[in-house]
Amino acid sequence: MMLRTKIGLALAVAALVELVIYLALPAGQPRLPERQIDMPGGPLTVELATTVATRASGLSQRRSLGKNRGMLFLFEHPALEPFWMIDMRFPLDIVYIREGTVTEVFANVPRPNPGETPATVVPKVPADAVLEVSAGESARRGWISGVALFAPERAR
Repeated sequence: MMLRTKIGLALAVAALVELVIYLALPAGQPRLPERQIDMPGGPLTVELATTVATRASGLSQRRSLGKNRGMLFLFEHPALEPFWMIDMRFPLDIVYIREGTVTEVFANVPRPNPGETPATVVPKVPADAVLEVSAGESARRGWISGVALFAPERAR
């Protein structure tokens, strides 16, 4: 009987987690492939934005980003990719990465207020990936320029 109770509780928790993730997605936004990646500060579950369409929509219109979650934008070739906070509802840390190593961190990039032009960040060096996490997460995990986050092949 105890085993059934534990299984029932585990299923209920899993269903609740799925519901929270579903509610965080704006209407009509597809679920993206996910990977769990071991990084400094602990594992992070990332949604992979690998196409032009998924990179363009990014986290726009999301209500929140769960704990230990992020979105990883992957590019075919290193480039100076600007990111802006259009239609964002919460502040972010935007982490530029090249070959798995942090090249630059834009911390606590604010969401725009109504009628305000969204903040835009532009890296100083080309990057092959960008990681968006909740504001303050990069500082909490000690992510600064030069820190190796992951093996590049681990994210693809």
